[in-house]
Amino acid sequence: MPGQAARVYEVRSSYFPGLTTAYLQGGTPLATSGGDLPLEVSAQLEKFMSIDQRYQVRLTIGPRFSPALPKATIAKAWKEELAEVKKLLDAAEPESYRRLDAIAATCAVSLESRCLSTESEKFLKLPRRGLLKEIAEAWLSTFNQ
Repeated sequence: MPGQAARVYEVRSSYFPGLTTAYLQGGTPLATSGGDLPLEVSAQLEKFMSIDQRYQVRLTIGPRFSPALPKATIAKAWKEELAEVKKLLDAAEPESYRRLDAIAATCAVSLESRCLSTESEKFLKLPRRGLLKEIAEAWLSTFNQ
């Protein structure tokens, strides 16, 4: 629910995942069982309570594409979005970015709803972290149906 704190949450949607922007706000007051925080602790935490630290904008994966859209249209959008996040992915794993770009190109011209080859599927199932992991999971759920 907007405006409320959340530790863990899950988004369920009939829409296929895509890159989207998340707006996050932190800095809820800290509760302690002993009352006020010691001055030394408050001073250390103060830098995290500034506006630039409390309000964050993050690139993330979220519901984006209608199930009615052709998979090729979704793949074309992903290919364009990959170009925008190339710096993030290329810096971490340049070969993974090239493979993702090739998979997106293949799916963008495919007439099949399941456009992933066995090799592409194996690549997407490799252990990953961060945005690369989220993209791989999103593609497996979108292009394997």
